[in-house]
Amino acid sequence: MSDVVTLVTDVARVLAATMFLTAGAVRLARWWVTGEARSAYMGASLVVLGGVLLPLWHLARTLGEGDPGNLVPVLTRGVGTAVCLALAVTALTRGDDDSLLLRPRMLLARGAGLTAGAFTGLLAVGVLLPGVLQADRAVHVALDAAMACGWVTVSLLALRRDASQRWAGRAAPLLAAMGVVELFRLFATAFGGPWLTAAALLSALLGVVTCWAALRDLFDATSAAHERAADLSTALGQANAAATAHDAWREELTHDLRNALVGLRAALHTLSVYDGALDEATARQLRDAAVEEVAHLEHLVDGADREEVVDFEVAGVVRTVVRTRRATGQRVRLAGTAGVVRGRPGDLATVLQNLLVNAATHAPHSPVTVQLGTGDGLVEVAVSDRGPGLTEDEAARVFDRGVRSATSNGSGLGLYVARSLMRNHGGDVELRSRVGGACFVVVLPVVERRASERPPLPGRVTV
Repeated sequence: MSDVVTLVTDVARVLAATMFLTAGAVRLARWWVTGEARSAYMGASLVVLGGVLLPLWHLARTLGEGDPGNLVPVLTRGVGTAVCLALAVTALTRGDDDSLLLRPRMLLARGAGLTAGAFTGLLAVGVLLPGVLQADRAVHVALDAAMACGWVTVSLLALRRDASQRWAGRAAPLLAAMGVVELFRLFATAFGGPWLTAAALLSALLGVVTCWAALRDLFDATSAAHERAADLSTALGQANAAATAHDAWREELTHDLRNALVGLRAALHTLSVYDGALDEATARQLRDAAVEEVAHLEHLVDGADREEVVDFEVAGVVRTVVRTRRATGQRVRLAGTAGVVRGRPGDLATVLQNLLVNAATHAPHSPVTVQLGTGDGLVEVAVSDRGPGLTEDEAARVFDRGVRSATSNGSGLGLYVARSLMRNHGGDVELRSRVGGACFVVVLPVVERRASERPPLPGRVTV
């Protein structure tokens, strides 16, 4: 029967040591994931505790189990317990101070000081007890009593820290239970009987619970880390999308500003070089064109989406743009009439400007025709030229962002911007088939009810 009890005790000790070592490794892994100092301290404490428990049964067999004069096992356990308690106290009092992890000498010094102080007190108690118990058991009992008091004291400290550190409240019962384990060992030393086996079994149970709690905390920390990583990835994706949208908006604005500056430069250059040779009507047209281009520049710089949405005559906007392009030397023919649409006149002017600049770029020697028309509740503005036209592949991708022909030195943004602006107005820009040249048609819905009855127009998105 005694052999069975011894075997059970040894197995329980090995199980307890294994569980505490595993729990310590898991706590250290949690520290690696979260960077929390208290996980490092508690993990180190559990590793030391498991390492101290593991060799005790070997020492007991080698040095003589039950020999009351043999202090090696109890001193080994006492040193390990003192170090464990020092690390646990550090976790409870300075667990949020990551700087201690960067100062290992300070941590070792504190641990050594706590250990020396603890054993000084233990030896002092051991000197006082021989009169009460047998002299050969006094030191054992004193050490066991001191270790039990140490665990209970740390558990009370954990309860006090529960208000600021909730994890400490969960650890307090386990710390107090370790005090009970040392109390069982004290009873085994003082009175004999099955107390040593009870201490080993309780240690094994505490080891299993501690390991399970450490694994659960590691799982929670890992899940939280994954969530933070996912949130960071989402935030980075949003920031990247915002940066991309900002770059796209800047490219589009630069493109539109460059087109407007071309017209302004041409009008001012003509006025500067040929001012004395121009008749009054031509000079006035050039000055009007320059003023209109400046107004268009202000429209672009101030933000197209800030312009008021109004009902306006399409023909008036088209005539202004055509007059400006004629002043720069481009041959443009205007024909037809159109109705009233709702939107931002500056956006329509930008679209027509892009279409006429494209025609001048890709069909430089061709006259351009701007044909106005109304039908089926739509206003159409067709801009056609007699240039080389587009291939089938180019026509399929002509409105894609950044797409341009092999012979073009442009940015590939004009038609993309034009279609985007008109679709914001409920319209579109279409490429229609034509024998010889290209024909792009701006389509907008005709106003059929009062402005107050129409829904607000969505603004152009800028970053």
